[in-house]
Amino acid sequence: MNAISSPPAPSPSTPPRPLLVLLVDDEPSMVMGLRLLLQRDGYQICTASNGREALAIAEARRPDVIVSDVNMPEMDGWTLVREIRARPHMALTPFIFLTSRDEASDCVKGLGLGADDFISKVRAGDEISARVANCLRHRERLRNVFRMKTALPTRDAAAIRGAIEQFGIATLLSLCAAESKTGVLGVRHANDFASIRLRSGRVVGARVDGVVGLRGDDAIDDIMSWTEGSFEFASRPVVEPDEMNADVTFVLMEAARRADEAQLQPA
Repeated sequence: MNAISSPPAPSPSTPPRPLLVLLVDDEPSMVMGLRLLLQRDGYQICTASNGREALAIAEARRPDVIVSDVNMPEMDGWTLVREIRARPHMALTPFIFLTSRDEASDCVKGLGLGADDFISKVRAGDEISARVANCLRHRERLRNVFRMKTALPTRDAAAIRGAIEQFGIATLLSLCAAESKTGVLGVRHANDFASIRLRSGRVVGARVDGVVGLRGDDAIDDIMSWTEGSFEFASRPVVEPDEMNADVTFVLMEAARRADEAQLQPA
């Protein structure tokens, strides 16, 4: 009689990788305190003391969350979040600002650049783990909704709608690039309506209809300044003639450069 061999024992499953948080601050005591709190809750930590160092680490290690100070040497937090959001592979990486000031203007600026949340340094110790976990949950829901709904047939292509405060224009464009989307991103702000056309994740046209009609780079610059309003992305063939044909990273970085130059111009 032939022996019946036993089925092979199941191989042990690989435990999930701890989520990686990149802490960016030039204050060692702040970094050390937040590191201990996050490690206690199971997060893996890497650190940087300025935005330039943080960008290099983010490219190399692809953190799951970035928590960054605003005012730092070499590259500040505003520039860092712009650089992160201009890279499609980090379009949805949660980005939380640490700030020593609770000014509404800072929050508006940060959200417009693509930040997800702000934490006062005074309250960071009590809130950091909850804020990180909340941003991770929120981003995963948005990622799943975007991927699922923009995959629908064209007849169902009023795919995803939301508030600019929820996503941010930079994040939306980078996500479209990361997913190589073709369609139209419509944005409404006050009395203006804008549309950005994309083909295979590249920007091929932009316009703003309102009090002043804008096209191309001028339209992009105006849209990028909007920090509130609503959006809708619809997957559909883009048959209109191309007004431009640009990589999203280039579009976002050029818009940021022009915005910085405009701020430096005398009134």
